[in-house]
Amino acid sequence: MEKTFRNYDQSDIKAAVREHYCKMRQNQTLDYVHRMHKKYLNFDKPMPLWEAMEHLNNLIDVSDPDLDLPNVQHLIQSAE
Repeated sequence: MEKTFRNYDQSDIKAAVREHYCKMRQNQTLDYVHRMHKKYLNFDKPMPLWEAMEHLNNLIDVSDPDLDLPNVQHLIQSAE
């Protein structure tokens, strides 16, 4: 069985992945972390765990552009 490897050389994918990681590094500041904590860590919206995990399928992981699995399946595989 021949293995195929990810090809990030396609210009549009490469640019999107590069921009994603660039933004991540730019936002690695204490101020940014405090703003995101204030915005997202209120815990004022109750939701069952599986419902929250199903919401992940609506997100697009820019750092993993060639992965065709639903995010929940990828999450479970990564956790194993």
